Amino acid sequence: MAVDDEADVLAVLEDEILYSSPSCKLDKATTYTEAAKLLESRTYDLVILDIMGVQGFDLLTLAVSRNFQVVMLTAHALSPEALRRSYELRARAYLPKDKLGEVVPFLEDVLNYDHFPGWRNLILKPNLFSSSWPHHPENWSWPLSVYTLGEFELVKEGEPVRFLRKVKRKPLLLLKALIALGGKDVREERIADMLWPEAEGDAAHSAFTTTLSRLRQLLGTENAIKFQEGKATLDPLTAWVDAWAFERIHGQAEALWTDKKRLAEERPGQEDDMTEVVQLTEKAFSMYKGHFLSADEEHFWTTSYRERLRNKYLGLIRRFVEYLKETDQWEKALEFCQKALEVDDLAEELYQQIMVCFRQLNQNAQAIAAYQRCKETLSSALGIEPSPKTKAIYKTLTASVK
Repeated sequence: MAVDDEADVLAVLEDEILYSSPSCKLDKATTYTEAAKLLESRTYDLVILDIMGVQGFDLLTLAVSRNFQVVMLTAHALSPEALRRSYELRARAYLPKDKLGEVVPFLEDVLNYDHFPGWRNLILKPNLFSSSWPHHPENWSWPLSVYTLGEFELVKEGEPVRFLRKVKRKPLLLLKALIALGGKDVREERIADMLWPEAEGDAAHSAFTTTLSRLRQLLGTENAIKFQEGKATLDPLTAWVDAWAFERIHGQAEALWTDKKRLAEERPGQEDDMTEVVQLTEKAFSMYKGHFLSADEEHFWTTSYRERLRNKYLGLIRRFVEYLKETDQWEKALEFCQKALEVDDLAEELYQQIMVCFRQLNQNAQAIAAYQRCKETLSSALGIEPSPKTKAIYKTLTASVK
């Protein structure tokens, strides 16, 4: 959808977009009222808003609340205040109207990438933004990306870091410890106790400062880790961490699931649009490629955060699968649980859901095979039997076979 109070601007946008993509469906609006009605009643892949003339920031807030991606237009150079508001209200990008001839490749980039790189140069300009971490990091382009869910990986400016020579483990352990502890204002003493439990006093401090220096060299920037008043912080403008992004998106999805449940109780029998919550849920799942620092289980300080993330992951699965079952999407629920099992084959509740789905689809043989896999996996990995609930489901399957 494109919104502008100037009809000729909308005409140019329509010509450029539809010439390049004839199958694209484009809605146009010239007033706030007209645009707001469309935003509330329809779903869009992309929304283009004029800042002036149509209450652009109000429309931006409404569009973002529906999880639409938004580009802001302006006839003049954006003022610092307009930049701040556009970014903080989570506009994906900005485009001067004198660049409308380049709008199609620009919009393709917005749709193809998870963030808009242009924000970084603007926000790092002196005095334009405060030094505090922006409220909504969706638009930021990070110099460093740290992947901790599944296989650990460090990516710098879009390229995986390949260590040409053996890197000492302590600098990377320091980075992992910072992430596990939240990454903000982590006291030196706490890290030292975790990484150098035998060292005391000056020896522990020396080990910490040396390792911090080596980690900064490894990351290639002094600003990646700030250290003030005995506290270390992994700079959120420099480093993106998949575990933290998962938690943020998980929180948004959980809040929406709670709202949907409340509305269903208040308005029984009325259908609600589930597109946004399903998209957020699937996005969270796609990010969870494995348990937190799964190769570092020997370090006790990874356990608490790993279990916290795992519980959030399984809890979101539980919500989503129940929704799929309630809406008779049994095949999709089955497929979803099977994919989740590839990530966590010790999650017994996934086997339970798979067995129930197979049973509902009249595929009892596959359900029984799922039980046997569950039994063998739990016995081999944990030395335990399936729970009474799992055995009860199994009994219903064997009874029907007889």
